[in-house]
Amino acid sequence: MRVLALFLFALVAIIHQATPQCLTADDNRSGINPDLTGLSNLGFNLYRQLNPTGNFFFSPYSIWTALGMTYLGTGGNTQTQLETALGVTDKLNTYRLINSLRTISSGREENGVNFTFRAVDRIYVNENLPLVPCMRIYLQDLLQALDFSNSVQSAAVINNFISEVTNNRIKNVLTSDDLYRAEMVLVNAVFFKGTWQTQFKTKDTRDRPFQTLSPVSSSVQVPMMFTERNMNYGESTELGARLVELPYSGNIISMYLLLPENEGVDGWSQLVQNLNADRLSRAINNLQKRNVHLLLPKFKMEKTIRNELKESLMRMGVTDMFSTQKANLTGFAVLPQNLYVSKIIHKSFVEVNEEGTEAAAATVVVAVTRSGHSRVPLPIQFHCNRPFIFLLRDNVTKNLLFMGSYQDPRT
Repeated sequence: MRVLALFLFALVAIIHQATPQCLTADDNRSGINPDLTGLSNLGFNLYRQLNPTGNFFFSPYSIWTALGMTYLGTGGNTQTQLETALGVTDKLNTYRLINSLRTISSGREENGVNFTFRAVDRIYVNENLPLVPCMRIYLQDLLQALDFSNSVQSAAVINNFISEVTNNRIKNVLTSDDLYRAEMVLVNAVFFKGTWQTQFKTKDTRDRPFQTLSPVSSSVQVPMMFTERNMNYGESTELGARLVELPYSGNIISMYLLLPENEGVDGWSQLVQNLNADRLSRAINNLQKRNVHLLLPKFKMEKTIRNELKESLMRMGVTDMFSTQKANLTGFAVLPQNLYVSKIIHKSFVEVNEEGTEAAAATVVVAVTRSGHSRVPLPIQFHCNRPFIFLLRDNVTKNLLFMGSYQDPRT
């Protein structure tokens, strides 16, 4: 069997059979559609399927990019299923969109913006893999040959790349077993570090109670940051939530806090079920400057998702690419045996404190062969002392970079 791996940092491994064709008839379009609605909805749908009960964090952008690179080599029903899940309609636009987001990221880093956001793609191919010529042209800047027969060394090379991109925050995503009979591994690694536009004062941080939801509601003392100032605030009946924006220095990327309007399990469930890209966009567009009394826990999370991610995608209708009989990954290389995706791995890290936020993630897919006011209003109480959702969003591209939930400080 040959293997395709995709990890979030993101890593994907893909292979191709039979008559090569880089683009379909529907792909012959000019221009680029910058709509990232599908990316956000993939993140929200995955969150609902994963249904975490404790603290949780992941990168919709990293997963979408890794799966998007996988999509470039699909055909038939495998392609159709991924189009539905990713919210895309043709390969050329998806290819251009992935490249555009990568270019924006590298351009900001070169221009010295006062935050760090790094998104890097790399495609590792078995040194003897007969890549389809047109695909080799499309992906030439991303390709690096490896000898996958030496799986220990290959895993070390890929892990070192991910660690370097993520400032050593994401380590040891792959093992040599993950690369068993691998032919191609596609990796997307993302890293963000930013300081708040207005930082919290450490002297105002102290232990305060946080009310959990499950398994039995209880109160836990956690380090809670505090500030009171004017910030963008809103209420969304569509989401069933109140929102606050915390911009990072540079005012390009912001954290959005979503606090359920109603307390308890019912309020939490309502918010999770209501989340989608259009509702979130409308809620953000309606934010207004208000004086807000904010409490927010300091926290650090590190999460690895393996089987749960594959199972969640299958429940969302992405089934064929995991099937030894139905997978159609024919857009990458000509081989005597079909490839299928055997596993998807995502690893992520986030730390939020008084200064700002540091976050990183990576994704890997493995494919194998068969075988204005008249008076000052009272401050609005926005106390994240019960479960809440947090999003890191690029305000220019509308890219949902990271998503997480803080439900239980003990997890």
